[in-house]
Amino acid sequence: MPGAPPDLAQMLTRVIAISAVYSAVLEDEPLDMREGKAAAERWARAFPPLAKCMREQRMSAENARTNARARLIADQREDIARAAAHADVMQKRFAEWVADEFPEELTQMPYVARLGEVLYLRLRNADEKWEANDLNDMNFLCAAAAYADITVGEKKTIEYLRRVEPRVRPGSQLCQRLKDAVELLSARGITS
Repeated sequence: MPGAPPDLAQMLTRVIAISAVYSAVLEDEPLDMREGKAAAERWARAFPPLAKCMREQRMSAENARTNARARLIADQREDIARAAAHADVMQKRFAEWVADEFPEELTQMPYVARLGEVLYLRLRNADEKWEANDLNDMNFLCAAAAYADITVGEKKTIEYLRRVEPRVRPGSQLCQRLKDAVELLSARGITS
């Protein structure tokens, strides 16, 4: 920007860069989200009956953890099947791995371990309300909490993530408000 004050020129450069990123990422036509929303609704509806069954049976913590891991595997079955096929793992060996090694190896997977632990805690509360948006909250906030420095999210999932911290590898600092994240950034010397 010839002749523009330096602050204005810098701001316009940033706005143009952000606009370019959005233009490259966003589609011109709106996406049909009906199928995805229906899948998320089905996902959410599957949990309350399992949680109630677990409560009615007075399931032990270890059995409840096993059920949560089974549900985690079921949710990830396509990705797991592709990975097993890529690694040329035989079905019998895969079943052995799931039964004998997966629980320990799960602790070495920062995102998946968090997801499994949050799932376990939520299943232990049969009164928990499950909603379609929980699919996104749980997946994306568990991934962020595993790999980001600071994660900001909605209250319920952040609280679950705090509760799983003793059972997973160290991850990001968790915030329920943007204000708290800004304070953490400022304490690190990061300002706008």
